[in-house]
Amino acid sequence: MSAEVLDVVIADDSGLYRQMLQNVMARIPGTRVVGVARDGVEAVEMVTRLRPHLLTLDVNMPNMDGIAVLGELARRGCGTRVVMVSSLTAAGTPVTVEALLHGAFDVVAKPAGLDPHEVRRVIHAALVEKLATLRGSLAAAREPQGPAPPAMSPAASPAAASRFAVLAVGASTGGPEALREVLPRLPADLPVPVLVVQHI
Repeated sequence: MSAEVLDVVIADDSGLYRQMLQNVMARIPGTRVVGVARDGVEAVEMVTRLRPHLLTLDVNMPNMDGIAVLGELARRGCGTRVVMVSSLTAAGTPVTVEALLHGAFDVVAKPAGLDPHEVRRVIHAALVEKLATLRGSLAAAREPQGPAPPAMSPAASPAAASRFAVLAVGASTGGPEALREVLPRLPADLPVPVLVVQHI
């Protein structure tokens, strides 16, 4: 993977959307489409072989749907981030929640009822925002990390534990994946309730 240019694989069973997404990516500086897949099986093969920074992934596709692709990429340990681009991934829908829980980085809803130029404009604006977030995430991951903080242990500091009535965790883009890492590390005897808010 190049640190300067974001390599992208596009996966969509619609030839129209594949071409539109390629055109959109060509207008976003610092991105390069390195592969285009027509179904989920091709998407998995391309991501495994090319190791792009980003996969744009439709949900409804032949041979292997988008949710199954997420599961297979996770099983293979691919570090590629995935943005779902689908008519099914509007905010708060069950498919959106399922995609995020299966490791999608973010979602973009394909707009309905608009002319092609307006669809392209909406998708372009959404992907510019998602790619900016992705760049920030990748940059943060490349920064040298200091020593890991000590494991949380209320017993080691009863005074500190008694100062708070609740532990609140807020998460946005990439939240479900981060929560899977963070929540199991909380001590089993944490003396306060835990509230989790996930923006979708």
